[in-house]
Amino acid sequence: MSDLEREALKRNPGKLYLFSFLWMFMIIMPIIVLFFKDRGLPLTDIYWLQSVFAATMIVCELPSGYICDLFGRKGALIIASVFHGIGFSIFPFTSDFATLVVAEIFLGVGVSLFSGTDTSLIYDTMNAIDPKKAKIKLIGRLMFYRQIGEFAGALVGGWIVYWSLEANVVSNAIVSWLPLIVALSLVEPKREKLSKTKHIDNFKYIFKSLFGHSSLLNLLFLNFIFYSVATITAIWSYQGRWEEVGIPLEYFGYLWAFNSLIVAFMGKNAHKIEKRLGSSGALIYYGMVPAIGFLGLSYFSNIFLVVGLCYFLQSGRAINAVVIRDGINKRVSGDMRATANSLAGAGMRLVFGVIGPVFGYVVDNGSYQKAYLWMGWIYVVCFFLVLLPLLFQRKNFDPIN
Repeated sequence: MSDLEREALKRNPGKLYLFSFLWMFMIIMPIIVLFFKDRGLPLTDIYWLQSVFAATMIVCELPSGYICDLFGRKGALIIASVFHGIGFSIFPFTSDFATLVVAEIFLGVGVSLFSGTDTSLIYDTMNAIDPKKAKIKLIGRLMFYRQIGEFAGALVGGWIVYWSLEANVVSNAIVSWLPLIVALSLVEPKREKLSKTKHIDNFKYIFKSLFGHSSLLNLLFLNFIFYSVATITAIWSYQGRWEEVGIPLEYFGYLWAFNSLIVAFMGKNAHKIEKRLGSSGALIYYGMVPAIGFLGLSYFSNIFLVVGLCYFLQSGRAINAVVIRDGINKRVSGDMRATANSLAGAGMRLVFGVIGPVFGYVVDNGSYQKAYLWMGWIYVVCFFLVLLPLLFQRKNFDPIN
Protein backbone atom coordinates (compact mmCIF):
# COMPACT_ATOMS: atom_id res chain seq x y z
CA MET A 1 0.00 0.00 0.00
CA SER A 2 1.38 3.41 -1.00
CA ASP A 3 1.59 6.34 1.44
CA LEU A 4 -1.02 8.15 -0.66
CA GLU A 5 -3.47 5.23 -0.35
CA ARG A 6 -2.83 4.95 3.39
CA GLU A 7 -3.49 8.68 3.91
CA ALA A 8 -6.70 8.46 1.88
CA LEU A 9 -7.87 5.50 3.97
CA LYS A 10 -7.04 7.34 7.22
CA ARG A 11 -9.66 9.93 6.24
CA ASN A 12 -12.36 7.25 5.88
CA PRO A 13 -13.38 7.08 9.58
CA GLY A 14 -13.88 10.86 9.79
CA LYS A 15 -15.90 10.83 6.57
CA LEU A 16 -18.01 7.94 7.88
CA TYR A 17 -18.68 9.85 11.11
CA LEU A 18 -19.89 12.80 9.00
CA PHE A 19 -21.92 10.49 6.76
CA SER A 20 -23.60 8.91 9.80
CA PHE A 21 -24.28 12.36 11.29
CA LEU A 22 -25.96 13.57 8.10
CA TRP A 23 -27.87 10.31 7.59
CA MET A 24 -29.44 10.67 11.04
CA PHE A 25 -29.99 14.44 10.69
CA MET A 26 -33.69 13.80 10.13
CA ILE A 27 -35.50 16.90 11.32
CA ILE A 28 -38.86 15.19 10.81
CA MET A 29 -38.22 12.58 13.52
CA PRO A 30 -39.45 14.56 16.59
CA ILE A 31 -42.88 14.87 14.95
CA ILE A 32 -42.92 11.84 12.61
CA VAL A 33 -45.82 10.11 14.40
CA LEU A 34 -47.78 13.37 14.46
CA PHE A 35 -47.03 13.81 10.73
CA PHE A 36 -48.50 10.37 10.03
CA LYS A 37 -51.53 11.21 12.19
CA ASP A 38 -51.91 14.47 10.25
CA ARG A 39 -52.17 12.33 7.12
CA GLY A 40 -55.07 10.47 8.76
CA LEU A 41 -53.31 7.35 10.06
CA PRO A 42 -54.29 5.70 13.39
CA LEU A 43 -51.46 4.14 15.43
CA THR A 44 -52.23 0.65 14.07
CA ASP A 45 -51.67 1.92 10.51
CA ILE A 46 -48.48 3.71 11.61
CA TYR A 47 -47.10 0.41 12.88
CA TRP A 48 -48.31 -1.30 9.69
CA LEU A 49 -46.42 1.36 7.76
CA GLN A 50 -43.31 0.48 9.76
CA SER A 51 -44.00 -3.17 8.99
CA VAL A 52 -43.90 -2.30 5.28
CA PHE A 53 -40.55 -0.63 5.94
CA ALA A 54 -39.45 -3.73 7.87
CA ALA A 55 -40.69 -6.09 5.13
CA THR A 56 -38.78 -4.10 2.50
CA MET A 57 -35.65 -4.38 4.59
CA ILE A 58 -36.16 -8.12 5.14
CA VAL A 59 -36.45 -8.65 1.37
CA CYS A 60 -33.50 -6.37 0.58
CA GLU A 61 -31.14 -6.86 3.56
CA LEU A 62 -29.52 -10.14 2.56
CA PRO A 63 -29.17 -9.32 -1.18
CA SER A 64 -27.84 -5.83 -0.36
CA GLY A 65 -25.28 -7.17 2.11
CA TYR A 66 -24.18 -9.87 -0.32
CA ILE A 67 -23.90 -7.35 -3.18
CA CYS A 68 -21.92 -5.07 -0.87
CA ASP A 69 -19.51 -7.93 -0.07
CA LEU A 70 -19.16 -8.74 -3.78
CA PHE A 71 -18.83 -5.27 -5.30
CA GLY A 72 -17.87 -2.85 -2.53
CA ARG A 73 -19.01 -0.69 0.35
CA LYS A 74 -18.71 2.74 -1.27
CA GLY A 75 -21.10 1.94 -4.13
CA ALA A 76 -23.64 0.54 -1.65
CA LEU A 77 -23.55 3.76 0.39
CA ILE A 78 -23.95 5.92 -2.72
CA ILE A 79 -27.04 3.99 -3.85
CA ALA A 80 -28.36 3.98 -0.27
CA SER A 81 -28.08 7.78 -0.18
CA VAL A 82 -30.06 8.13 -3.41
CA PHE A 83 -32.93 5.96 -2.10
CA HIS A 84 -32.80 7.84 1.24
CA GLY A 85 -33.20 11.17 -0.56
CA ILE A 86 -36.02 9.96 -2.83
CA GLY A 87 -37.96 8.42 0.08
CA PHE A 88 -38.01 11.58 2.16
CA SER A 89 -38.64 13.75 -0.91
CA ILE A 90 -41.95 11.89 -1.43
CA PHE A 91 -43.20 12.83 2.07
CA PRO A 92 -44.28 16.43 1.28
CA PHE A 93 -46.52 15.13 -1.52
CA THR A 94 -48.27 12.39 0.48
CA SER A 95 -51.93 12.55 1.38
CA ASP A 96 -52.84 8.90 1.96
CA PHE A 97 -51.57 5.57 3.26
CA ALA A 98 -50.71 4.20 -0.21
CA THR A 99 -48.30 7.04 -1.07
CA LEU A 100 -46.65 6.72 2.32
CA VAL A 101 -46.14 3.01 1.60
CA VAL A 102 -44.22 3.94 -1.58
CA ALA A 103 -42.05 6.36 0.41
CA GLU A 104 -41.37 3.73 3.08
CA ILE A 105 -40.32 1.21 0.42
CA PHE A 106 -37.71 3.65 -0.93
CA LEU A 107 -36.51 4.36 2.61
CA GLY A 108 -36.42 0.64 3.40
CA VAL A 109 -34.20 -0.10 0.38
CA GLY A 110 -31.93 2.79 1.37
CA VAL A 111 -31.57 1.65 4.97
CA SER A 112 -30.99 -1.97 3.93
CA LEU A 113 -28.03 -0.81 1.81
CA PHE A 114 -26.75 1.46 4.60
CA SER A 115 -27.35 -1.02 7.44
CA GLY A 116 -24.03 -2.47 8.55
CA THR A 117 -22.18 -1.13 5.49
CA ASP A 118 -20.66 1.79 7.40
CA THR A 119 -19.62 -0.64 10.16
CA SER A 120 -18.13 -3.02 7.58
CA LEU A 121 -16.20 -0.17 5.95
CA ILE A 122 -14.80 0.92 9.35
CA TYR A 123 -13.56 -2.64 10.03
CA ASP A 124 -12.14 -3.03 6.50
CA THR A 125 -10.39 0.35 6.70
CA MET A 126 -8.79 -0.34 10.08
CA ASN A 127 -7.79 -3.87 9.06
CA ALA A 128 -5.98 -2.31 6.10
CA ILE A 129 -4.12 0.43 8.02
CA ASP A 130 -3.99 -0.74 11.67
CA PRO A 131 -5.21 -4.35 12.19
CA LYS A 132 -4.36 -4.43 15.92
CA LYS A 133 -6.44 -1.38 16.89
CA ALA A 134 -9.61 -2.19 18.88
CA LYS A 135 -12.55 -1.48 16.59
CA ILE A 136 -15.14 -1.25 19.37
CA LYS A 137 -14.06 2.33 20.13
CA LEU A 138 -14.60 3.31 16.49
CA ILE A 139 -18.02 1.65 16.45
CA GLY A 140 -18.87 3.59 19.61
CA ARG A 141 -17.83 6.83 17.91
CA LEU A 142 -19.84 5.91 14.82
CA MET A 143 -22.92 5.52 17.01
CA PHE A 144 -22.04 8.75 18.85
CA TYR A 145 -22.06 10.79 15.63
CA ARG A 146 -25.26 9.11 14.42
CA GLN A 147 -27.01 10.11 17.62
CA ILE A 148 -25.50 13.60 17.62
CA GLY A 149 -26.93 13.93 14.11
CA GLU A 150 -30.32 12.84 15.41
CA PHE A 151 -29.87 15.24 18.38
CA ALA A 152 -29.13 18.18 16.08
CA GLY A 153 -31.96 17.19 13.73
CA ALA A 154 -34.39 17.04 16.63
CA LEU A 155 -33.44 20.54 17.81
CA VAL A 156 -33.71 22.01 14.31
CA GLY A 157 -36.94 20.09 13.66
CA GLY A 158 -38.39 21.32 16.94
CA TRP A 159 -37.65 24.92 15.97
CA ILE A 160 -39.01 24.58 12.41
CA VAL A 161 -42.31 23.06 13.59
CA TYR A 162 -43.02 26.41 15.29
CA TRP A 163 -43.69 27.75 11.79
CA SER A 164 -45.60 24.74 10.52
CA LEU A 165 -45.59 20.97 10.23
CA GLU A 166 -45.25 21.20 6.45
CA ALA A 167 -42.15 23.45 6.70
CA ASN A 168 -40.53 20.69 8.75
CA VAL A 169 -41.41 18.00 6.19
CA VAL A 170 -40.11 20.03 3.21
CA SER A 171 -36.88 21.00 5.02
CA ASN A 172 -36.27 17.33 5.87
CA ALA A 173 -36.66 16.38 2.20
CA ILE A 174 -33.91 18.87 1.26
CA VAL A 175 -31.34 17.83 3.90
CA SER A 176 -31.93 14.12 3.20
CA TRP A 177 -29.69 14.45 0.11
CA LEU A 178 -26.60 15.59 2.06
CA PRO A 179 -25.21 12.07 2.82
CA LEU A 180 -24.79 11.49 -0.93
CA ILE A 181 -22.09 14.19 -1.11
CA VAL A 182 -19.99 12.45 1.57
CA ALA A 183 -20.54 8.95 0.16
CA LEU A 184 -19.03 10.03 -3.17
CA SER A 185 -15.75 10.96 -1.41
CA LEU A 186 -15.17 7.65 0.43
CA VAL A 187 -12.26 5.33 -0.43
CA GLU A 188 -12.73 1.56 -0.82
CA PRO A 189 -9.94 -0.41 0.96
CA LYS A 190 -8.52 -3.59 -0.55
CA ARG A 191 -9.84 -6.79 1.06
CA GLU A 192 -10.66 -10.40 0.34
CA LYS A 193 -13.82 -10.77 -1.74
CA LEU A 194 -16.23 -13.57 -2.44
CA SER A 195 -16.29 -15.17 -5.88
CA LYS A 196 -18.49 -13.26 -8.33
CA THR A 197 -19.49 -16.45 -10.15
CA LYS A 198 -19.82 -19.24 -7.53
CA HIS A 199 -22.88 -17.88 -5.70
CA ILE A 200 -24.14 -21.23 -4.36
CA ASP A 201 -20.70 -22.02 -2.96
CA ASN A 202 -20.59 -18.52 -1.47
CA PHE A 203 -23.89 -19.01 0.35
CA LYS A 204 -22.81 -22.42 1.68
CA TYR A 205 -19.58 -20.87 2.95
CA ILE A 206 -21.42 -17.93 4.58
CA PHE A 207 -24.06 -20.12 6.23
CA LYS A 208 -21.49 -22.55 7.60
CA SER A 209 -19.24 -19.73 8.85
CA LEU A 210 -22.04 -17.82 10.58
CA PHE A 211 -24.25 -20.60 11.94
CA GLY A 212 -22.38 -23.88 11.63
CA HIS A 213 -19.56 -23.73 14.14
CA SER A 214 -20.11 -21.22 16.98
CA SER A 215 -23.01 -21.26 19.44
CA LEU A 216 -21.61 -17.99 20.86
CA LEU A 217 -21.99 -16.27 17.47
CA ASN A 218 -25.54 -17.68 17.12
CA LEU A 219 -26.47 -16.27 20.53
CA LEU A 220 -24.94 -12.88 19.71
CA PHE A 221 -27.16 -12.73 16.60
CA LEU A 222 -30.22 -13.73 18.63
CA ASN A 223 -29.58 -11.13 21.34
CA PHE A 224 -28.92 -8.38 18.81
CA ILE A 225 -32.23 -9.15 17.08
CA PHE A 226 -34.51 -9.34 20.13
CA TYR A 227 -33.05 -6.42 22.04
CA SER A 228 -33.03 -4.20 18.93
CA VAL A 229 -36.76 -4.93 18.59
CA ALA A 230 -37.28 -3.64 22.14
CA THR A 231 -35.63 -0.35 21.19
CA ILE A 232 -37.50 0.21 17.94
CA THR A 233 -40.90 -0.76 19.38
CA ALA A 234 -40.39 1.58 22.31
CA ILE A 235 -39.19 4.56 20.32
CA TRP A 236 -42.18 4.48 17.94
CA SER A 237 -44.48 4.72 20.95
CA TYR A 238 -42.90 7.73 22.66
CA GLN A 239 -44.51 10.62 20.78
CA GLY A 240 -48.04 9.26 21.18
CA ARG A 241 -47.44 8.58 24.87
CA TRP A 242 -45.95 12.05 25.42
CA GLU A 243 -49.00 13.58 23.75
CA GLU A 244 -51.30 11.41 25.91
CA VAL A 245 -49.73 12.52 29.21
CA GLY A 246 -50.08 16.19 28.21
CA ILE A 247 -46.65 17.25 26.97
CA PRO A 248 -47.05 20.18 24.50
CA LEU A 249 -45.88 19.64 20.91
CA GLU A 250 -43.28 22.42 21.12
CA TYR A 251 -41.28 20.37 23.64
CA PHE A 252 -41.09 17.24 21.49
CA GLY A 253 -37.97 18.41 19.65
CA TYR A 254 -36.08 18.98 22.90
CA LEU A 255 -37.23 15.68 24.41
CA TRP A 256 -36.22 13.78 21.27
CA ALA A 257 -32.89 15.62 21.12
CA PHE A 258 -32.05 14.76 24.73
CA ASN A 259 -32.95 11.12 24.05
CA SER A 260 -30.45 11.10 21.18
CA LEU A 261 -27.83 12.78 23.36
CA ILE A 262 -28.14 10.06 26.01
CA VAL A 263 -27.72 7.29 23.41
CA ALA A 264 -24.81 9.18 21.81
CA PHE A 265 -22.76 9.40 24.99
CA MET A 266 -23.70 5.87 26.06
CA GLY A 267 -22.56 4.62 22.65
CA LYS A 268 -19.29 6.56 22.72
CA ASN A 269 -18.50 5.18 26.18
CA ALA A 270 -19.95 1.66 25.71
CA HIS A 271 -16.47 0.11 25.77
CA LYS A 272 -15.76 1.90 29.08
CA ILE A 273 -19.08 0.70 30.51
CA GLU A 274 -18.22 -2.85 29.46
CA LYS A 275 -14.77 -2.47 31.05
CA ARG A 276 -16.21 -1.17 34.34
CA LEU A 277 -19.10 -3.64 34.64
CA GLY A 278 -17.38 -6.53 32.91
CA SER A 279 -18.90 -8.22 29.87
CA SER A 280 -21.38 -10.20 31.98
CA GLY A 281 -22.40 -7.16 34.02
CA ALA A 282 -22.96 -5.05 30.90
CA LEU A 283 -25.09 -7.81 29.35
CA ILE A 284 -27.18 -8.22 32.52
CA TYR A 285 -27.80 -4.46 32.57
CA TYR A 286 -28.94 -4.26 28.96
CA GLY A 287 -31.03 -7.41 29.39
CA MET A 288 -32.89 -5.94 32.37
CA VAL A 289 -33.55 -2.52 30.80
CA PRO A 290 -36.49 -3.46 28.49
CA ALA A 291 -38.29 -5.49 31.18
CA ILE A 292 -37.97 -2.74 33.81
CA GLY A 293 -38.63 0.09 31.33
CA PHE A 294 -41.76 -1.35 29.73
CA LEU A 295 -43.25 -2.53 33.04
CA GLY A 296 -42.53 0.89 34.56
CA LEU A 297 -44.27 2.67 31.67
CA SER A 298 -47.27 0.37 32.11
CA TYR A 299 -47.65 1.52 35.71
CA PHE A 300 -46.72 5.24 35.83
CA SER A 301 -48.46 8.19 34.14
CA ASN A 302 -46.54 11.05 35.77
CA ILE A 303 -44.94 13.18 33.02
CA PHE A 304 -41.46 13.14 34.56
CA LEU A 305 -41.52 9.41 35.25
CA VAL A 306 -42.79 8.65 31.74
CA VAL A 307 -40.01 10.72 30.13
CA GLY A 308 -37.40 9.28 32.50
CA LEU A 309 -38.44 5.70 31.74
CA CYS A 310 -38.38 6.43 27.99
CA TYR A 311 -34.78 7.59 28.38
CA PHE A 312 -33.93 4.62 30.59
CA LEU A 313 -35.23 2.25 27.88
CA GLN A 314 -32.82 3.78 25.39
CA SER A 315 -29.80 3.40 27.70
CA GLY A 316 -29.53 -0.29 26.86
CA ARG A 317 -29.56 0.50 23.15
CA ALA A 318 -25.91 1.61 23.13
CA ILE A 319 -24.64 -1.64 24.65
CA ASN A 320 -26.58 -3.67 22.09
CA ALA A 321 -25.55 -1.51 19.13
CA VAL A 322 -21.87 -1.28 20.12
CA VAL A 323 -20.84 -4.22 22.34
CA ILE A 324 -23.02 -6.92 20.75
CA ARG A 325 -22.42 -5.64 17.21
CA ASP A 326 -18.67 -5.58 17.85
CA GLY A 327 -18.92 -9.14 19.18
CA ILE A 328 -20.48 -10.20 15.89
CA ASN A 329 -18.17 -8.25 13.57
CA LYS A 330 -14.88 -9.38 15.09
CA ARG A 331 -15.98 -13.01 14.73
CA VAL A 332 -16.72 -12.83 11.00
CA SER A 333 -14.24 -12.37 8.15
CA GLY A 334 -14.12 -9.32 5.89
CA ASP A 335 -15.38 -11.16 2.81
CA MET A 336 -18.81 -11.72 4.42
CA ARG A 337 -19.02 -8.93 7.01
CA ALA A 338 -21.71 -6.88 5.24
CA THR A 339 -23.80 -10.02 4.70
CA ALA A 340 -23.52 -10.85 8.41
CA ASN A 341 -24.64 -7.36 9.41
CA SER A 342 -27.49 -7.52 6.92
CA LEU A 343 -28.66 -10.87 8.32
CA ALA A 344 -28.75 -9.39 11.83
CA GLY A 345 -30.74 -6.41 10.55
CA ALA A 346 -33.14 -8.61 8.58
CA GLY A 347 -33.80 -10.76 11.64
CA MET A 348 -34.56 -7.70 13.71
CA ARG A 349 -36.97 -6.32 11.09
CA LEU A 350 -38.69 -9.71 10.75
CA VAL A 351 -39.42 -9.91 14.48
CA PHE A 352 -40.46 -6.25 14.61
CA GLY A 353 -42.77 -6.83 11.64
CA VAL A 354 -44.76 -9.17 13.88
CA ILE A 355 -44.52 -7.36 17.23
CA GLY A 356 -44.94 -3.78 15.98
CA PRO A 357 -48.47 -4.03 14.51
CA VAL A 358 -49.66 -6.10 17.49
CA PHE A 359 -48.32 -3.41 19.84
CA GLY A 360 -50.13 -0.72 17.81
CA TYR A 361 -53.36 -2.75 17.82
CA VAL A 362 -53.25 -3.11 21.61
CA VAL A 363 -52.74 0.66 21.97
CA ASP A 364 -55.58 1.54 19.58
CA ASN A 365 -58.01 -0.96 21.12
CA GLY A 366 -56.81 -0.81 24.71
CA SER A 367 -54.17 1.59 25.98
CA TYR A 368 -50.46 2.33 26.02
CA GLN A 369 -50.32 0.85 29.54
CA LYS A 370 -51.66 -2.53 28.32
CA ALA A 371 -49.24 -2.59 25.39
CA TYR A 372 -46.29 -1.73 27.64
CA LEU A 373 -47.36 -4.38 30.15
CA TRP A 374 -47.26 -7.29 27.70
CA MET A 375 -44.00 -5.99 26.19
CA GLY A 376 -42.50 -5.92 29.69
CA TRP A 377 -43.41 -9.55 30.33
CA ILE A 378 -42.11 -10.58 26.90
CA TYR A 379 -38.71 -9.18 27.89
CA VAL A 380 -38.80 -10.86 31.28
CA VAL A 381 -39.08 -14.13 29.32
CA CYS A 382 -36.36 -12.98 26.86
CA PHE A 383 -33.99 -12.37 29.76
CA PHE A 384 -34.17 -16.04 30.72
CA LEU A 385 -34.48 -17.62 27.26
CA VAL A 386 -32.26 -15.33 25.15
CA LEU A 387 -29.79 -13.49 27.39
CA LEU A 388 -28.93 -16.12 30.03
CA PRO A 389 -27.73 -18.70 27.45
CA LEU A 390 -25.31 -16.00 26.18
CA LEU A 391 -24.05 -15.40 29.72
CA PHE A 392 -23.40 -19.14 30.09
CA GLN A 393 -20.93 -18.71 27.18
CA ARG A 394 -18.85 -16.14 29.10
CA LYS A 395 -15.82 -18.45 29.18
CA ASN A 396 -15.62 -17.87 25.40
CA PHE A 397 -15.82 -14.06 25.65
CA ASP A 398 -12.76 -12.18 24.39
CA PRO A 399 -10.71 -10.20 26.94
CA ILE A 400 -11.76 -6.54 27.25
CA ASN A 401 -9.10 -4.19 25.85
